[in-house]
Amino acid sequence: QSEGRYQLIPVSGASLEDLDAYRERLHLRFTLYHMDAEPSKQYRFSGTPDTVLVNGRGILVKRWSGAYNPGAMTQIEKTLSIRLPGLTTEKAAPE
Repeated sequence: QSEGRYQLIPVSGASLEDLDAYRERLHLRFTLYHMDAEPSKQYRFSGTPDTVLVNGRGILVKRWSGAYNPGAMTQIEKTLSIRLPGLTTEKAAPE
């Protein structure tokens, strides 16, 4: 969707062993990266999910903290000019 303008790099503070087990358990085909405590502090990552946009020089451009709620999803989709898979920003129709 983004025509190669962005690269997804999933990063966690979990141990390499835990990341490998997680990747195997979910049958993920991409690499999960570990980040040590010091860089995590520099980027101000916390225990909650963080989605960040970092430019090619490693400078933080935009941050979305917490789980994807409709507002955050809309902002991420607009900022990156993408559509998040399996998620919708539209309200469900009443049953």
